[in-house]
Amino acid sequence: MRVFLPNCGISKKHLSRFFKKIEKTDDCWIWTAGKDRAGYGLAWFINKLWKAHRLSYLVANGSIDNDLMVMHRCDNPPCVNPDHLKQGTAKQNSADMYKKKRNRPAKPLTSADILTIRSLKGIKEASLLAWVYNIPEPRIHSIFESRIPDSDIGDSWTIRIGKTVKMGIIN
Repeated sequence: MRVFLPNCGISKKHLSRFFKKIEKTDDCWIWTAGKDRAGYGLAWFINKLWKAHRLSYLVANGSIDNDLMVMHRCDNPPCVNPDHLKQGTAKQNSADMYKKKRNRPAKPLTSADILTIRSLKGIKEASLLAWVYNIPEPRIHSIFESRIPDSDIGDSWTIRIGKTVKMGIIN
C-alpha cells in the first residue's frame, strides 16, 4: 500500500509544529521530541504514531511505500533530514547494516564507561546512551539503577546481558 500526500498534504500549522521539533545542524536534522528505545523519533500524524524519519520522507517526497523501509544514509536514528533518507527493502537495510558494521556485538563496558553512564543519569536519555555505547537500552537502565558502590568498581568489571558481573577480582 502506498500513502500519497498531494502537495505534501500537511497543513502549514502541522508542518510548523513538525519543524519546531527539529534541531538542524550542518549535517543531520535531529528530532528533539519523543523517541523510541532505539533513538528513532516518534510523531503523531493522521491519528497514527509514525517514526519521525518516515514522516519526514513523506513530507519531502509526497508518497511512501508502506512495504518498504525508510533507511538512514547517515546511520543516526534521530535524524530526519530528507537528504539522508531513502527507501529500501528489509534485505537492503540488513545488507546496509552489515556493510557499515552495525551488526557487531556489543563490546564489554569498562569501569570508566559504567561510571560515565551512571553520571549522565537524568542528563542524557538512555536511548541516546544505548546508541552511543552500542548496547541495549535496558542495560543502560541496569547501570543507572546499579547498587554497586563506585569504590567497588575496578577494571575487572564489565556489563553483559543487562547485569553487572564480576570478571576477576574487585579492587
